[in-house]
Amino acid sequence: MVDEAILNRVLDHILELKTGQGEIKKDIGDLKIKVDNLDNKVDKLDGKVNNLENNVKQLRTEMEGHFNRVHSGMDTLFNIASDHEKRIKVLEKTH
Repeated sequence: MVDEAILNRVLDHILELKTGQGEIKKDIGDLKIKVDNLDNKVDKLDGKVNNLENNVKQLRTEMEGHFNRVHSGMDTLFNIASDHEKRIKVLEKTH
C-alpha cells in the first residue's frame, strides 16, 4: 500500500508537470504572437521614420532653393540700388 500511495503521488506530480508544461507552451505561443505583432509595429514605424526623413530632406532642399532665390534677388536689388546711387551722384555733379 505504501508503494501504491507513492506511485499515486508520483503520477499526480507527473500530471501536474504535464499540465504546467502545456500552460508554459501556451504562454510561449502567446508571447510569440505578441513579439510578431511588435515586429510588425516596428516595421511600420521604420517606414514612417523613413518617410519623415525623406520629407525633411525634401523640405531642406526646397528651403535651400528659396534661400538661394532670395539671396540672388537681394544681390540683384543691391546691384540696382548701387547703379542708381552712381547715376544720382553723376546727375548731382552735372546739375
